[in-house]
Amino acid sequence: MSESVLGKRKNPPKPTLCQTCHASLPKYTCPRCSHASCSLPCSKKHKEETDCSGLRNKAEYVGMNEYGYGEMMNDYTFLEDVGRVVRGAGEGIGRGRFDMSTRERGRDKGKSMKRNVLKAELEKREITLELVPAGMERGRMNTSGWDFKTQKALLTIELVFHPTPNPLHPNDPVPAPYKMIRHRVLLDEKLSSVFPSRKIPDWVQDLIQGEIECVLRAPSGPEVYWRIDTEKELGDALKWMEFVEFPTIELYEKGSFKGRVVDPQTRIQEEEEEVKRRRVLGKVQGKERISGLVGDYGSESEEEMGLGLEYDSDVLSS
Repeated sequence: MSESVLGKRKNPPKPTLCQTCHASLPKYTCPRCSHASCSLPCSKKHKEETDCSGLRNKAEYVGMNEYGYGEMMNDYTFLEDVGRVVRGAGEGIGRGRFDMSTRERGRDKGKSMKRNVLKAELEKREITLELVPAGMERGRMNTSGWDFKTQKALLTIELVFHPTPNPLHPNDPVPAPYKMIRHRVLLDEKLSSVFPSRKIPDWVQDLIQGEIECVLRAPSGPEVYWRIDTEKELGDALKWMEFVEFPTIELYEKGSFKGRVVDPQTRIQEEEEEVKRRRVLGKVQGKERISGLVGDYGSESEEEMGLGLEYDSDVLSS
């Protein structure tokens, strides 16, 4: 019979000699590929020659006609391991020792630590940095972090150059805004020092060489901005301001910017004077608040869920 009887798997005949040296009786069987070996050196040689991991493939398909007691015990052990991990994570969450937003491993974990230290260091300078959950596009674009060797902050900055329509030919097509990302920018650098100098469109070069206005979107609304002084050091220019992951600084020819500019220091003073209380934002207010901070990098899930969001008024207020 080719099929198993009473759920017992019909295994192929075992080899009579070691499949590596072909000289001694086999003592060990590889859990991954069932390769028979007589000793530890032969087992290691098998793994090196075949690039075999030696670990059982827990996701390997086993047909019902081959599913026996051994396969059942393997699945039982696997489920026990999963349950143990889930229980440990649940206990950690209950004790406040597990952060669902920082499940990185290895290099990602080191990056998360550098970003968290950077957030704390920027707060000392009265600069508010908001971090998005792991996996979001804006977070992947960001390489900002704290350099432990030099004890300095390294920022990612996005520059958006806006073209100026030709007043003599208002019907002529206007180029799309030119965007670029600069990495590892120090807080003691001036914003004007990070402007590009080559491999850029001619109109961007003309814009940089003329008088410009630099603004950063404020969380109060889509048309509310803070003005940035390009001749100040970045750490001073961003004081009392707030951004998500990294600042997106928009540049216009002087006099062409039509948005509303507010003073970030006035906003901070108003927040300090406000009585601390809890409030619930409705769907529309919550969406406006999030879009004000994140801009075009938000997720559609907030719109689909249609849920009110709860904020602390002394942390998020407009």
